[in-house]
Amino acid sequence: MLGRYTLLPTGNARIPPSNASYRKRMLLSYLPDWIITIALAAIIFLIENVDGFQRHFSLSDTSLRHPYAVNERVPVLALYFISIGAPLAIQSIANFLTIRSWWDCHTSTLGLFLSLSITGSLTQLTKITVGRPRPDAIDRCQPLPGLEDPEYGLSTVAVCTQTNIHIMRDCFRSFPSGHSSMAFAGLGFLAFYLAGKIHIFDHKGNVGKVWIFLTPFAGAGLVAISRTMDYRHHWQDVLVGSSLGFIMSYFSYRQYYPSLAEDLCHRPYSPRIKHESSDPWSSRAFSVVIPLARLHLVVHPRGAIMMMMVILLPLAYWSSREGPAQSQGCRNNSTYPIHLDLLVIGKIYVLHYLDILNFIAGCHLSQG
Repeated sequence: MLGRYTLLPTGNARIPPSNASYRKRMLLSYLPDWIITIALAAIIFLIENVDGFQRHFSLSDTSLRHPYAVNERVPVLALYFISIGAPLAIQSIANFLTIRSWWDCHTSTLGLFLSLSITGSLTQLTKITVGRPRPDAIDRCQPLPGLEDPEYGLSTVAVCTQTNIHIMRDCFRSFPSGHSSMAFAGLGFLAFYLAGKIHIFDHKGNVGKVWIFLTPFAGAGLVAISRTMDYRHHWQDVLVGSSLGFIMSYFSYRQYYPSLAEDLCHRPYSPRIKHESSDPWSSRAFSVVIPLARLHLVVHPRGAIMMMMVILLPLAYWSSREGPAQSQGCRNNSTYPIHLDLLVIGKIYVLHYLDILNFIAGCHLSQG
């Protein structure tokens, strides 16, 4: 219903799609996003067992002589919970407490997984191509006692006696830190999501909002620091990994959400597919029922141009003859019920003149 307009299907017109049908088409429009996200995530696991580049190292390098920690402070399973499980749960709760929108739930989930998949794939590819040894490389390698580097060179993995293939493959994947990048990718996206919901930049200033925004980053920072405590990474690895996760989280967030400085930052961008029933000037057939007192005119789109001329020409004629007082008098005169409706319809046509011009152009193109 648009003012006094009612859109009804004609005999040869299709009925406007239901909400279920519209949601299905709308979700299908985001299928490429999900395919790319899943493909990027698959790269992380497909190249896990690839033997990457193994950089030469020095047996006398003290930065590589730290002990190998069998039990990590943040194991892989805990990382999955911190970077994936916790953001999903908190985003769902925030959605329920604020706008309660299934579209926001879909968008935030897609954005989170996009951030994680981009960050994870870039991290994994960089690890196997750089091949930097970890701080515990000598302990993993277990070279023979008393062995030294060549006189004019460095040692290679050939000096190692370690028989565990997984330990040795992981030994040369120090740069960048995967735990740091994934933690900041997941919790970073959560931080931006919460910042939008609470309108952190509302020009009022609120320390509580700031702490809500910074808490996920604090958690990601603790995960990153634990990697140096376990001697799994150098500080440069942690810094670059954290920066990568932070940048990708903001990049993914802005793909589906507006700037945090906007008034509607708590809502995601509108769907790519516009609801057909919300566009009265769509090219498919429809009927326009115009109430003129007790008279109803049913007009097909191909007759819309003639209807517009029939309405606007008399309107222009009567408006030039009658002043505001006379027009007001027609409101209470049941003998002339058409004049008031013509005024209303004329206003509607003026407000939608761009849509009318597009519709006329479409009719000429279809006839040509």
